[in-house]
Amino acid sequence: MKKVHAIEVENLVKQYGAKRAVDDVSLQVSHGEIFGILGPNGAGKTTTMECMEGLVEPTSGQVLINGKPPAEVVPGTIGVQLQEARMFSQIKVRELLRLYASLYSRTADIDAVVDKLLLREKLDSYFGNLSGGQKQRVFVTLALLPDPEILFLDEITSGLDPQARLSIWRFLRELKAGGKTIVMTTHYLEEAQQLCDRIALLKDGRLIAYDDTRTLVQRLDSWKHIKVVTDKVFSLDAVAEMPGVRIIEHDGREALIGFRSRRFIQRLVNELAAQGADILDIATREPSLEDIFMQLVGEPADPDKPRLEQVS
Repeated sequence: MKKVHAIEVENLVKQYGAKRAVDDVSLQVSHGEIFGILGPNGAGKTTTMECMEGLVEPTSGQVLINGKPPAEVVPGTIGVQLQEARMFSQIKVRELLRLYASLYSRTADIDAVVDKLLLREKLDSYFGNLSGGQKQRVFVTLALLPDPEILFLDEITSGLDPQARLSIWRFLRELKAGGKTIVMTTHYLEEAQQLCDRIALLKDGRLIAYDDTRTLVQRLDSWKHIKVVTDKVFSLDAVAEMPGVRIIEHDGREALIGFRSRRFIQRLVNELAAQGADILDIATREPSLEDIFMQLVGEPADPDKPRLEQVS
């Protein structure tokens, strides 16, 4: 008997005029896992999710939820938190939750969800007066109202402060432990590495990597990485010609370099000394999902966040 996945996507194509937003994507999401869909802006992440949710009709290919097309799925089976949505600005959060709860025959323990998402103090606030991060958390609460089996989250922690982001992480792990299936997009690759069991990486609408998170990271196991900061601008021309060296990023006085040779660090130090550049900081680290992203996509996941600042 064929295994029934929580979600099965087969040869999915979505065309807008001459542009293919999603180009022949096939993947499966297992029950009870957190599945990440990653890629740069314009990669087709949101469109893929919208096809999976049944909000957008594919040009070709198919999506199955628990073995059925999205239109045939029992209402309340899936919960959707949209990246952007319009809402009445002069409605209080408490009233909004009651309104949406009235649409379902059964609901989750909303008081518990409100506390987990740090919204208790905002229940009597008008929706229009909430910050962007608070609105995101309200949308997540609305998605969880029918106590869905499958939850779709699009950039759930965008705009949140570090404390709120960690709180959301804990909550998502609890949802997974309770048996829920979660499909999420994020620009924060640390978030994906921390939360996701498996990952699909999209570029220009096509699936370019698809595996469990640990296996993807292990692709770079043979590479070590070093960050170096100096007091002056330096050249890496000579370093780039060394065997077993890959320049990941170079920005004037800072560089992130992948290397394999045991002697590379001493060679790098000697080269910088020859250029008269004093080293202010130097550190090595293990490979990360961010390195895989840069290797396969060739640009940062979050274009507004310099990668060099993440290395310590």
